[in-house]
Amino acid sequence: MIVKLVLGILFILLVITSAKADNCRDEMILDGADSVVLCALDTTDHWWAITKPFSGAYSLIIDGEPSPKNYEDLRIPVFSPNSIGWAAFVRSVTGWQLLTADSVIPIECTDIGEIAFGQSGEMVYSYMEGTNEVVVFKGKTYRIQQRLGDFFISPDGTQLACVIGRIGGQYIYTTVGESQQFDEIKLGGFWYDGTTFYAARQGTQWKVYRGSEAISGVCEAVTELTINPTGTVAAAVCTQPQSAQAYLYSDEYYEPLESKRYDAITNLVLHPYAALMGFRGVVNSVAHLVLNRTEYDGGKETSKPFFTHDGSEFVYCGFDTEFFISFNGKKYVQNAAINLNQPCAVMPRGSTYCVATSTGMVVREFEKSYSYAGRMVDAVDIPRYSWRNGEYQTLGKIRNRVFLLKCRMDE
Repeated sequence: MIVKLVLGILFILLVITSAKADNCRDEMILDGADSVVLCALDTTDHWWAITKPFSGAYSLIIDGEPSPKNYEDLRIPVFSPNSIGWAAFVRSVTGWQLLTADSVIPIECTDIGEIAFGQSGEMVYSYMEGTNEVVVFKGKTYRIQQRLGDFFISPDGTQLACVIGRIGGQYIYTTVGESQQFDEIKLGGFWYDGTTFYAARQGTQWKVYRGSEAISGVCEAVTELTINPTGTVAAAVCTQPQSAQAYLYSDEYYEPLESKRYDAITNLVLHPYAALMGFRGVVNSVAHLVLNRTEYDGGKETSKPFFTHDGSEFVYCGFDTEFFISFNGKKYVQNAAINLNQPCAVMPRGSTYCVATSTGMVVREFEKSYSYAGRMVDAVDIPRYSWRNGEYQTLGKIRNRVFLLKCRMDE
């Protein structure tokens, strides 16, 4: 009787283990024929790899498609947020070129610059001609000097902006004009109406601006600045001596929404479309994770907070006496360690989250002690939740073989 009971329990455990394994699978996407220099899974659901077929030759592979030929040098590809386009700088014996999904553009330059895409898929790229930076955007060429920071493209794809340094100060250069000069500028991006969102300093005083209009009072510094992809909501962290406040800007508010005062504020994040901001606020060495003005316990240590892609969950991980994960302020204690320095992935409105370990990708149910894992690998990329495919994904590497690891958690 006891033997039958033990066998029955083992059979049940075997069925459960098999069911868990069925949630995860893998696909070999590179067979190891060439040395893999770098590979990664992009947030737009594309994967890429730089391989080295032989000494001094490199190939770029996008979603399994190799570049037209090998190159002497090539740079990491940049993908459009709408998942349609990509581009990368490559160099052959004839010089630098811009390689895209459907073209190869020769570039005569002394050095390459930067590639960026806007939300609508518009691309900007630049290269150097001596001390001049040549910028190509929407079929037009612009020559600038002393660009500081990144390019920004308006949500509708019609305008380009960047910060330019000049003797005595800085100004914002756009394809339709220039801003006034300031001593220092931090550019956040564009509002939906085409005006720029930025922070600027004159002397020792900082202010936040929308176009030429100041939309904040004077502060000692603006430490963080962000705007959502559609340009409808923005936020900034402004500091005064020994205190900091976060401000949320939206047409929904007649005045900016102000947070409480904290000793320090870090890790500012925005909801993808709603007027909601999150951040880590510290008072008397005690950390809180804050959603607009609502405070949640941060424990002794916390990860960076984030919103899921659809904005339905405000998520962070932490450690107090035990590791935990928090969804919209509700904490779930976990029986496994969580790397607080590495992002996790979350399927919205589900019961799981996904992390990378030293040996692979693991999906955990946050209310139960169940976990799901597939193939063990030598190295693994940061996992993503692919809303297009409805599954957790990442790349795993075993020597020069690369696998697409997948786990589907149908609720």
